[in-house]
Amino acid sequence: IIAQSSIPGEGLGIFSKTWIKAGTEMGPFTGRLLSPEHVDLFKNNNLMWEVFNEDGTVRYFIDASQEDHRSWMTYIKCARNEQEQNLEVVQIGSSIFYKAVETIPPDQELLVWYGNTHNTFLGIPGVPGTDEELQKKSRNDDLHSSDGPSSCSPSSSSSS
Repeated sequence: IIAQSSIPGEGLGIFSKTWIKAGTEMGPFTGRLLSPEHVDLFKNNNLMWEVFNEDGTVRYFIDASQEDHRSWMTYIKCARNEQEQNLEVVQIGSSIFYKAVETIPPDQELLVWYGNTHNTFLGIPGVPGTDEELQKKSRNDDLHSSDGPSSCSPSSSSSS
């Protein structure tokens, strides 16, 4: 169900219609495939996920910023803390999925954060990065406001 997000200033979010069992995978996240050299890391890339090679290098980005490449998954918002997280992002093969980390009751907003299986970077907590990147990510998250789709993409650590 698409409705007003419980996250202030984030526009529309996705809510469960029925019970969702822990471990349920949703996806894949769809969009245009972009090679790393075609991505402007200084632009707001909040509708983009990185797909990694086995060695941890970026294979490509999945960009859902164009409306014709969006699915309902682009409206899933980022959890603000561990307590409200009910989905994690996982890479399976060369695709991105969201996986329920707990059983989710009907009418609960789906909120995603990074799982241990997704090697994220660009200042995301729990992975190597500079303090400056972490501070910039925090500042941008505080300033981010949108009425449209949003994701806590690792690529969103750049300025808006």
